[in-house]
Amino acid sequence: MCLTLGINRGDQFDYLVSLESQQANFKAYLKAAAPDSPRAHDDIQMGDMNTTLIKTALGRSIMIQHDVSTPRPYSRIQFLSGTKGAICDYPYRVGFEKEPGKGVHAWFDEKAATEIREKYAHPMFKKAGILAKKASADHGGMDFLMDMRWVYCLRQGLPLDMDVYDLAATGCLCELTEKSVRNRSETISLPDFTRGAWKTAKPLGIMDIDLRKAGFDT
Repeated sequence: MCLTLGINRGDQFDYLVSLESQQANFKAYLKAAAPDSPRAHDDIQMGDMNTTLIKTALGRSIMIQHDVSTPRPYSRIQFLSGTKGAICDYPYRVGFEKEPGKGVHAWFDEKAATEIREKYAHPMFKKAGILAKKASADHGGMDFLMDMRWVYCLRQGLPLDMDVYDLAATGCLCELTEKSVRNRSETISLPDFTRGAWKTAKPLGIMDIDLRKAGFDT
């Protein structure tokens, strides 16, 4: 989502608020699965569900939810909503506004959604999607594509798509969300690790690879 929104490359995290639910599920699981274990009496601090809201310098908002304990249908909750429509993945759903002001009141049907996915498919997926699925069943091959891209960058002498400033901006969220939670969802300002360089940094654009240079016979 940070790459999509251009975080550190035209926009920046500004501040956050974080709220957490009570802890119930881990405790219930320990009591049911291992009642005689010393861990069954642990005072677990992490709530079942954490919801964090981030405001960016350009006025956009990001919601992050973290829940690794409660039983629920699988979803990556990757949802992007803008002025002309919305897209969600995974599960994949998409809907565009057909006329200004008419809104999106229902997701496109399977045929229309498939056409959108094929029309806007990422170049890397078009070139190596089938290869990725064959080589790595984990997460539908996405792990393979990500590894392929960074190895390609290293071999070709290209800068990596995520740098140390991206690592700092996203990594600091762990500590700062906890600080907000422990202080009744206090607003926390996020550091500008780029020292203002995000204002002039160029967007990454659409990443791609040359399969032959990557060592694959196309």
